[in-house]
Amino acid sequence: MSSAEKAERFRRLIERVDYDGRDGKVFIRFKSSTSDSAQSKRLGSYASPVVAECVLKQKDRRSRSRLCTSIAADGRLPRITRLMALALRFDTLTRQGQVSDYSALARLGHVSRARITQIMNLLLLAPDIQEEILFLPCIDQGRPIHMAQLQPIARQWKWADQRRRWAVLRQSLKNPDNCLEVSDPSR
Repeated sequence: MSSAEKAERFRRLIERVDYDGRDGKVFIRFKSSTSDSAQSKRLGSYASPVVAECVLKQKDRRSRSRLCTSIAADGRLPRITRLMALALRFDTLTRQGQVSDYSALARLGHVSRARITQIMNLLLLAPDIQEEILFLPCIDQGRPIHMAQLQPIARQWKWADQRRRWAVLRQSLKNPDNCLEVSDPSR
């Protein structure tokens, strides 16, 4: 069996994977099998999916960074990709009520409120632009797209205008291989 077939089989078994970075715990929730449907009907509400819990123990922070660098051997994610993911995470924290507002995020992150606003402005981009930013390929050095280049685009109210300006920005990049292709700039 090839590794791609093994990976696909594994994906079909797993429903969800959660990681708690504070405790180093990994929770793997397996999908319930369809062959056990008669048994789950018989058990009713007592039937529950299988959840495996693993604890990742690391001696210190340096071992964690070595683990991360071994995974990303082909380069690193662009800074704008990491900021986009951070904006999505901050939005989740505020929506869930874990953080009261952006000022609290700024205090927790030891950054200014203006910086938090800049990061959160990335959420004003059209969803397809956000997706492209999240899936930018790894880079070895430099920054293919700067935050300052995206701020004027995010200030545009209409997503069609954002998409046009995004296409212009993409065309003006010196190294277009660092970015994904825009399928239709006239959207």
